[in-house]
Amino acid sequence: MQNNNLSKKEIEGALIDVRKAHRLIYEYQKRVFDIVYYIREKYKMPEFAGIRRFCDPIVSRNGLKSEYDAKLLRLPSDMWAWDFLYSYEFEYYLGINVYGKKQYKISIIEVSDSGYYASKQANKTKTNISSFEDVETSTTSLIFICETSNNNKKDLYLWEVNEAVKILLTGQDTYEKKSKDDNFFISKKYELTEFTNQESTDRVIEKFSMYVEEKTGVRLLESK
Repeated sequence: MQNNNLSKKEIEGALIDVRKAHRLIYEYQKRVFDIVYYIREKYKMPEFAGIRRFCDPIVSRNGLKSEYDAKLLRLPSDMWAWDFLYSYEFEYYLGINVYGKKQYKISIIEVSDSGYYASKQANKTKTNISSFEDVETSTTSLIFICETSNNNKKDLYLWEVNEAVKILLTGQDTYEKKSKDDNFFISKKYELTEFTNQESTDRVIEKFSMYVEEKTGVRLLESK
């Protein structure tokens, strides 16, 4: 435990900010959830599941003998504070679909803060937020991931999500890769400011669909 030597008045002021931050995060996360669910509906994808990114999920503590009826979570002493903040970086997996003879799958990755990735400090770490890029010059974005395959074997996908996130959050807006058997991995970053309303969201959804179709022949949206 760190000894920060703050006065009671300073702590009270900081805790007001904490309460404001949690309520703001609630509103922000509700908005992102609604946007991604809308994208899933527009693309008519079959799944809506999540994958924790940037740090570890909090998992159930099995085998614990306790009189407490609630499901207990494992909290190791060396866990990161980030583990409590699922929305910092989160992947929404939308599942697998078929277009003609091709199969494709989609994920949308929420990146609330690009600060760690954008930082140019040589000694940066995920648990030292002072090594992150300033909040004013960092970004908040959604990364669209789509990979198409010419066969029905799901395990042949490239699915280079980690590499895509790293590259897209350090300067590029697009990352692509094509395999020798014509699997095509496409990822594009869109700032969250591009999703201000349904009309602007529809434009992004259409732009990404057109881009995927241009590269792979797969259209994510039904023809109008």
